[in-house]
Amino acid sequence: MNLTIIPSLLTCAFFVLSCSKRNKDIYNQTVRDRLSFEQMDSAFFKEYQEQKKHIYIRYKQPVEGYTVTALCTMDELDILFSENNGIHGKALLRFENDSTHFYIYNSSFSDSILYYGMKKEIKDKEVIYIDYRPISDNDICYCSTPFFFHDVNFDGRKELLINKWQTRPKGHSSFDVYDLQSNPKKLTEPPFDKYDHMTRVDSINKTITLYEGSRISGCAVSHTYQLHYRQIMTGCDYIENVPYFKPIKVQYWHDLGNDKYKEYVADGDSLKLVKSIISDK
Repeated sequence: MNLTIIPSLLTCAFFVLSCSKRNKDIYNQTVRDRLSFEQMDSAFFKEYQEQKKHIYIRYKQPVEGYTVTALCTMDELDILFSENNGIHGKALLRFENDSTHFYIYNSSFSDSILYYGMKKEIKDKEVIYIDYRPISDNDICYCSTPFFFHDVNFDGRKELLINKWQTRPKGHSSFDVYDLQSNPKKLTEPPFDKYDHMTRVDSINKTITLYEGSRISGCAVSHTYQLHYRQIMTGCDYIENVPYFKPIKVQYWHDLGNDKYKEYVADGDSLKLVKSIISDK
């Protein structure tokens, strides 16, 4: 045998084996994806009891170690008025890593790219692969991403925040906050029950400030909560520090009335007026 052809034969054999393994991996991944989509279909129908035109969105990059897929319904009115085949509707999000997976429901799923940036017509049950757009630590209420992770209750672990697209006035968003310490648990106590695009988190002073207002009435109000601890007895002479958020300050602005600004601070279970600015008119 010509010994010079042996390296070529070995190279060819290695190439064939590599291609075979790659094709097998692709096939296995396709099967896993199909099973994952079928499970999502079943879970979505169980929650919403409806079958609509829907698509699957798979994020190309892992997010905090999770592979993320979304099943999202296609709202025909959004498609009609967005002019860009906008994606917006009820959704089921699947977060999966090597050890576990869980589902999160969102009654208003979208983001600025999905809603305004889809140029082609989307087909029923189509799979779309898109890049996840991370946010900076200084901009935790960024509304152009459908979800993100951030420590908003100051426990040293990141919570999952789900963007409920355009559920606030003037097209702004609210957020559902989930604690992921064990099974996902939605945080419903203040201030997390009204978390939205205007919420400000101060990790240094351990405060969360909520804002609300109306241009029609000309007034705005902010409520500031701060992390505190209360001690409780949880067993035989064992004291546990339980965290909670205490309201500590309320600020009030008014453009139309005589009282332009008022500031209250917590005084026990009451609010104490500490500052007031009166109009000169």
